Amino acid sequence: MTSDLEYTLDETPETTCLAVPSALPSSRPWLAAVMGGPDLDWTTVQTLVLAFNLSTLAVGPPQAANIWGLVSSPAPPDCFRLSVRLSFDNRDHDSQVLLGLDVEPHRLTCPPAADAGTKDPCRGHVLSALMFTLNCSVITVCVASLLLCLRALLRAQLLRHETETFLAHYRHGWRLSAAERLEFLNLWYVMICVNDLLIILASLAKLCIELRLREDIDLWDATSLLLGTGCLLVWFGLLRYLGFFRTYNVLILTMKGAAPNILRFLLCAGLLYAGFVLAGWLILGPYHYKFAGLMATSESLFSLINGDDMFAAFEAFPRDKAFGVWVYSRVYLYVFVCLFTYVVLSLFISIIMDTYEIIKHCYERGFPVKRLG
Repeated sequence: MTSDLEYTLDETPETTCLAVPSALPSSRPWLAAVMGGPDLDWTTVQTLVLAFNLSTLAVGPPQAANIWGLVSSPAPPDCFRLSVRLSFDNRDHDSQVLLGLDVEPHRLTCPPAADAGTKDPCRGHVLSALMFTLNCSVITVCVASLLLCLRALLRAQLLRHETETFLAHYRHGWRLSAAERLEFLNLWYVMICVNDLLIILASLAKLCIELRLREDIDLWDATSLLLGTGCLLVWFGLLRYLGFFRTYNVLILTMKGAAPNILRFLLCAGLLYAGFVLAGWLILGPYHYKFAGLMATSESLFSLINGDDMFAAFEAFPRDKAFGVWVYSRVYLYVFVCLFTYVVLSLFISIIMDTYEIIKHCYERGFPVKRLG
């Protein structure tokens, strides 16, 4: 009886590479011949990859006056070679072919334009000089700020060392605790040093892009990441100046005082969250696309905490094919939503409110006296 089920299967995939003729006037006939050819068996195809290059020319915006009334000449064009890779993945043979598109740009040296000699070479140099001066000014100010903050941090550590020496000699061996040592470390200055360093690196990368010093390296993503993060920290640093007002200082001290308890609470909640993520991925993954992977499961559960797309998460589970999994999904989702939406978020808010009441009480009756004053 079992002899009828015997088979021999060669699992070694065959790879066939086809080159596109260079003198091809149009790719449509060639693609139609390849895709619909008799030699291509779609029932056994695992992957199909189309790799080709495209040459493109990026031209700047038309000539216009800026906010200073200066008319600048358009920026010189940028030439790129785009390495395009279009892939069709049919390895699962589940009637769903996954489509992938990967485009990698490579900067090329543009040939001189035909009308380059007819344009005024001096036009637009004023604006370029102003932009270069602005970048250099930003770098200079950030370097000065970085050096001053590093000097303040260094002098604070020297003061801590002198304080420890004084207390050990005149206070019978007093030693500073870890919390008291942190009093000599100004985290505002640390954050300013970080954002100054990020802005300096971003400005240097921006100069390299504008002056075309390193055209072989793509600095756009690095520049945007450094400059965006630096600007974010700069705006965070403005909270320091609001601390000079009593009303705003209460809010800042509340966030500072609640931070340790919030971190402990997030550690405990994170363990529960990780358990729900693993359970949802292992049990519900084969039946729901929102739980197909670990990251997809985590993103779906985080959306449920914020009340997003709840009906779709409940309704998409098949009831007829796997009734046990359907019942488990109901219990799983109801328990998760009730636990994290009603319990965890409420405890999170209560921690902040308790700290706010403590800080408010200290403003009314005075803060506790510390050894360092």
